[in-house]
Formats: sequence, structure tokens, C-alpha cells
Amino acid sequence: MSRTKDEKSKDRLIKDKIFKENKPVKRAPIIKPKKRADTAHRRRALIERVRAKGQKTIEETLEGAELLKKKQKTMLSRAREIASSLTFIYISNNRTVMSVKEAATRIAESSKIPISEYEAVEHFKLLTKIAPEWCQFSTNKNKNDLLTINTSIPSRDALEEGIKNFDEP
Repeated sequence: MSRTKDEKSKDRLIKDKIFKENKPVKRAPIIKPKKRADTAHRRRALIERVRAKGQKTIEETLEGAELLKKKQKTMLSRAREIASSLTFIYISNNRTVMSVKEAATRIAESSKIPISEYEAVEHFKLLTKIAPEWCQFSTNKNKNDLLTINTSIPSRDALEEGIKNFDEP
């Protein structure tokens, strides 16, 4: 029963053919149709992408604007007290110019309402916007920030006119 090479090769071809016929066919993967995500899910995904970029969402921007308005209102309500304290400090020291840091320190120490030096400087900035003829920032030769107050104008009068004409940001 010896086979020749030709017979062996024929048998091999037949086996290969049978093997190929019985081999399972590769099918395309079944792709499930994507479900439409609900609006809330899409919104959360969008907010996450925006935050990942380091930007603020519209809601956060509006919340920031509301907080700014509240801060502005509280600062306006304290403006008269800060102005009268500044006037007292400047007149008692017989000065019209003082460094911003020194004025902020004195206001923070003498204020009835607890206030930090940073908040005092913020109040000074607001006062320069409200009553620029009464309170101004300047610098000296050494590049130090100075706060100048016109003590000939009563602070009450300057602030009343300024608050009436003041446009909130």
C-alpha cells in the first residue's frame, strides 16, 4: 500500500477543500444601534468637556455675576462708613496723601465691621470709581501706591453724588 507522491498530494488537496468547506465563516460583528442619550446625559457630558478645557459654563458665569452684584451691594452699603473713617484718619494725621498699605491697615484696625486689608483696598477702588474728585490713586517716585483724599470736600457729599451716578458693572 505504498502511495505515490501524486496520490498523497491529491488526498491533501481533498482534505484542505473539505476543511475549508466546514470552517465557520467569519461574520461581521453585530453593531448594536446606539440609543439616543437623554438630554441630561448629553448636558453633563458637555459640561465635563467644558470644565476639562478649564472654561466656565454659562450657569457658573451667571452665578459669578450674581455673587459680584451681591458683593458690590455690600461694598456700596459700607462705602459711607469707610469714607468717613478715611476722612477721620487723614484729618487727624493732618495729611492728604497716604500709602495704600498704611491706609488699608488703619481701616482694617479701626473698622466696626471686621474687614481685611485686601477688602479695604477693594473698597478704596470702589471709592475711586464712585467719587473720583474726592479719592484718587497715585504713585510716587519709588513706585509706591498712594491714596489721595481731597479733605476740602465732605465725604458725605461726594459719595451721595457718586452713588447716584454710579453704574454697577
